[in-house]
Amino acid sequence: MLARQLRRAAARGRAAMRRVRAVVDCMSLRDRVFVLCWASIGVACAVAGALTLLSQGAELDQRRIRELGWAHDTASTLEKDFTSLTRDMYRMAANPSVENMEAARGNLEDFRETFRASAPLLQQPQYRDVQRLIASGIVDFEFLLTENEANVVERSRDSVIDYANRISALDDRIDTAIERVRNITAADQAALFARLDRERHRGLLTTLLAIAAAAMLMLTLSTMVGGSIQRSVAVVRRALAALADGKRAVDAPGERRTDEFGDLGRAVRAFREALIEGDRLRADAVRTAAEERDLSNRLSLAMTELEREREHLEDRVLERTRDLEEARRTAEEASEAKTRFIANMSHELRTPLNAIIGYSEIMREGAEAAARAEDIDDHDRVLRAARHLLRMINEILDLSRIEAGRMHVAAEAYNVGELVLGAVDAVRPQAEANGNTIAVEIVRDGLGETRSDTLKLHQCLVNILANAAKFTTRGIISVRARRAGENMVFEVRDTGIGIAADKLDALFQPFEQGDGSTTRSFEGTGLGLAITRNFAQLLGGDVSVESTPGRGSTFRLVVAAELRRGEAETRELSPFQRMLRA
Repeated sequence: MLARQLRRAAARGRAAMRRVRAVVDCMSLRDRVFVLCWASIGVACAVAGALTLLSQGAELDQRRIRELGWAHDTASTLEKDFTSLTRDMYRMAANPSVENMEAARGNLEDFRETFRASAPLLQQPQYRDVQRLIASGIVDFEFLLTENEANVVERSRDSVIDYANRISALDDRIDTAIERVRNITAADQAALFARLDRERHRGLLTTLLAIAAAAMLMLTLSTMVGGSIQRSVAVVRRALAALADGKRAVDAPGERRTDEFGDLGRAVRAFREALIEGDRLRADAVRTAAEERDLSNRLSLAMTELEREREHLEDRVLERTRDLEEARRTAEEASEAKTRFIANMSHELRTPLNAIIGYSEIMREGAEAAARAEDIDDHDRVLRAARHLLRMINEILDLSRIEAGRMHVAAEAYNVGELVLGAVDAVRPQAEANGNTIAVEIVRDGLGETRSDTLKLHQCLVNILANAAKFTTRGIISVRARRAGENMVFEVRDTGIGIAADKLDALFQPFEQGDGSTTRSFEGTGLGLAITRNFAQLLGGDVSVESTPGRGSTFRLVVAAELRRGEAETRELSPFQRMLRA
C-alpha cells in the first residue's frame, strides 16, 4: 500500500516537472535568467540577513568583552599601585628618612589618581562596598603618613611595630577588596567566553544549514533553467552540425519565435546563407594558399632567429647578474671589515685617551693647588685636545654602530624642560666663548606625556646647539620646544654665518660641512649632523634646516612625542643607513 502511494507520488512529481519544463521552454532566455537572478537575490538576502543578525550579536559580545577586559586591567593597575604604596609605607615605618617619606607620599598620590580613574568601574553596584573601603583606606594611609612625619623624632621600637601592624591591617583589607574585583571580573570573563563558545557553535550550525538549503534551492533552479536552455540550444547545435557536414538544405529551428531563441534561429539561417557564399569564395581562397604558405615559412624562419637571439640575451643577463652579485658580496664583506676595524680601533683609542684625560685632570688639580698658572694652561690645552679627540672617536664609533645596524633605542618618560636645559648647559661654555647668548622657550600648552630615548635625543640637541655656537659669533641662539600633534618639535635658531642653498642637501651627509671654507675655518669631523639625522629617524622623526647666508640658520628637530617600546627596533632602515650599507 505504501509502495503504491509512493509510486503515485513519484508519477505526479514527474508529471509536474514535465509541465514546469514545458512552461520554462516556452519562456524567453531573458525571462529564464530573470527568474534565476531573482531567486538568487532572494536566497542571498536571506543568508545575508542571518549573517547580519549573527554579526550584530557578535558586536555586542565583543563590546562586553572589551568592558570586562578594561575592568580586569583596572583592577590589575590598582593592585600594582597599591603594592608599590604598601612597600614604601613599610620602608618608611622601618626607616623614616626623607627619601622614604617622599616615595611613600608619591605612591599614595599615584594610588589616589588610579582610584579616581577607576571610578566608572567601582561605582557599579557590586563594587560600591569596595569603593568605600578603598576610599577609607586612602584616608587611613594619609593619616598614617602624616602621623609618621609628625612623630619622626619620637620613634621607638613599639611605635614602629604599631605602624607596621596598622599598615599590615590596611594592606590585608584593601588587597582583599581588590582581589575580589579581579576574581569577579575573571569569573564574568570565563562565563562570557563559555556562552560565546556555545553561541558560536549554534550560529555556525545554523549558518551551515541555511547555506546548504540555499545551495540546494539554487542547484534545483539552475538545473531546471540550465536544462531548458540546453534543450533549446541542442536543436540549434544539431542544425549547425548538419551544416558542418556539408548539408545546406537545413531548416532554421525556431526562427518564427520573437525571443532570443528566434534570433538564434534566424542567425542559423544567416549562417547557412553565409556558408553557401563561402563555398563560392573557397575557390578564391585556394588560389592564394600558396602565397600564404610562403609567407608562413618566412615568418617561421624569422621567429626561429628571434628565439635564438632571445636565448643569447638571457645568457648575457644571467652572466651580468652573477657578476653584480659577486661585486655586491665583496662590497658587503669590505663594509663589514671596515666596520669591525673602526669599532675595534675606536675602543682601543678610547682607553688611553680616558687615561690621558684622567691623569691630566689630576695634574691640573695639583698645578692649581700649587698656583702654577703656566702649568694650568698647558694642562687645559691637553684636556681640550684629548676631549676633542675623544668626541671625534665617539662620533666615529656611533657611525660604525649605525652602519653595522647595532644601534638600539630605549624609550622612557622624560621632562622636556629638563632635557632642553641640560643640552643648553652642555653647550653654554662654547657659546659664551664666542660671545653668544642662549634663549630658551618651552611651550607647555598641550605638552602631555613624552617618551623617547633621552640619551639620543640629548645628543641630537647638543649636536645642533654646538653647531649653532660654533658658527655664530656675538649673536643670539634661541631654542624653542613645543608639541605638534603626535610629534615633539625642537627649533634652534641662530644669527650666525648661514649656509648657501646649494650646500643644504650635503649638510647631513657624513664627513660634510657647509663648504670647503668652513671646513678650513672651523674644527669638526662633519659627523654630528649626519648622526643627528639618523638618531632623529630612529626616534620617529627627522631633522631639517632653513638658512640664509649672512643672516643665520634654523634647525628643526622633529621626533615622536610618545615613542613606544619596541617601536624603533622594528623600524625600517633610514635613508642614511641604506646609504652607508650601499
